[in-house]
Amino acid sequence: MWALRATSVLNAALMVAQPILIGRFLEGDFGSLAAHQAVGGILTLTATLVLVAAVLALVPGRLGAMPLAVAAALWVLVPAQLALGSTRLTSVHIPLGVALVAGSVWFAGWACTPGRARRSWRAPRATQPAHHSTWPPA
Repeated sequence: MWALRATSVLNAALMVAQPILIGRFLEGDFGSLAAHQAVGGILTLTATLVLVAAVLALVPGRLGAMPLAVAAALWVLVPAQLALGSTRLTSVHIPLGVALVAGSVWFAGWACTPGRARRSWRAPRATQPAHHSTWPPA
């Protein structure tokens, strides 16, 4: 679970940097466009790392398929986003970017929920037989 947390937080941080970088470009810092493109390339790598971490978290069989589905969607959509940006198809690139940032931040928050580790990697507790008290006395 720690790998999923680390990769999803790194991915979310880079995702949050993207609108900041492009905003700086729009304000006249033209070098920020190159940084925006470079971070987009790095995000393809982090999406792959998140996918690998989700597969590893799935192996124990305690998380369910949701993290794997989210990671797979991220793995497909990030390269698509990179292609849309490279072709300057902003009518799709911008809304998809907003969805990717929001989804990545949500997923990192989900992965870092304090109780998530207890439910994901610890062995289930043995159930104890029900204790029948004699209260109230008959």
